[in-house]
Formats: sequence, C-alpha cells, structure tokens
Amino acid sequence: MTPRLGPAGSLGAAVLLVSMLAVAAEAGPDETQSSTSSILVGTRIRFHAPSVVNGRVEGIVIEKDSESLLVGINDRVPLRVSRQAITQLDVSMGRHRPVLKGALIGAAIGMTCFAITLGSDSSSTSGDIAAGIGLGAAGGALWGAGIGALFKTDSWSSVPLERIQVGLGPTRGRGVALKVSVGF
Repeated sequence: MTPRLGPAGSLGAAVLLVSMLAVAAEAGPDETQSSTSSILVGTRIRFHAPSVVNGRVEGIVIEKDSESLLVGINDRVPLRVSRQAITQLDVSMGRHRPVLKGALIGAAIGMTCFAITLGSDSSSTSGDIAAGIGLGAAGGALWGAGIGALFKTDSWSSVPLERIQVGLGPTRGRGVALKVSVGF
C-alpha cells in the first residue's frame, strides 16, 4: 500500500520541488575574478570613482594604459579615469534572458493559485486538485518563461583592487589632507 498525500501535502511537496529547482538554477560558477587580465579593450565595465564622477558608471573600455582607462559611456564623450581613482570595478560576464527562472517562478505561482482555488471548493476531489495543480504549473511556467524572455539581465564579476596608496596633499585653502588611493 502506497501512502497518499492529501491536497495540502501535494501542494507543499510541489512548492518545495519548484523552490529547489529555482535555487539550483540560480547557482552557478564562482564569478570572482582572480586578476585584472580580463580588463581588455572592448570589455564592458562598471566602476565607482568618487573623485572623478558621482555614482556608478558603466561603459566600454576604449583604451587603457598603466595609468588610466578611457571608457566610452553610451552617447556621451568618452571619460578618461585614473586607475588610482577607481574604488570599485566590475567586469561584464555577459547578458542573458532569465527564461528558466521566469518559468520556475510562474510554475510556482500557477500551482499555488490553482491549489488555493480548487482546494477551497468542497466538491473538488483530490484527482481534480492534482490535475488543476498540474495545469496551473504548466500555464504559469509558459507565462513566466514568456516574461523572462522579454528581459535581459547582466552578469557582473567583481575585480579585486590590488594596490592601496596613502599620501599627503594640499587642500583648497589652507591645510594638508591625508589621501588614500585604491587602484588595480
């Protein structure tokens, strides 16, 4: 004799299975770069350089030398940034469309909605509920995959900053300031 799960147990098992698949889909290879060798001309980067620009800047490396990077930023004039000024640097690992993630999320939503709807109906049998959950999962997965196909997401990998320099420099007006500079 095989043990049978009731509607609540079937729903719980199905939600657990979908959530495990979603976690497995999110897990991937370690994206941490071990060196700056991936920063080549043509590489898409995003960086933070508070002394040069406010906020995070995203663009393509047009030119590089030992002292600076020339970054093309959309339709603006290219920006030359000193390597010393960069405090955070990420390299693009590519773009992808999250179709699988959308399908998994949609399947979970579809299963849940059908289970709640059919579970609240007292005339539904366990076979009807199971078929409804399956139908909800399939419909939700198609819906979620379609939404996932509409969007592109970026994958970024952080590049470790290797040098830290400390120095003293004059300030505007009177005085001397301690300067900490981080480069890669």
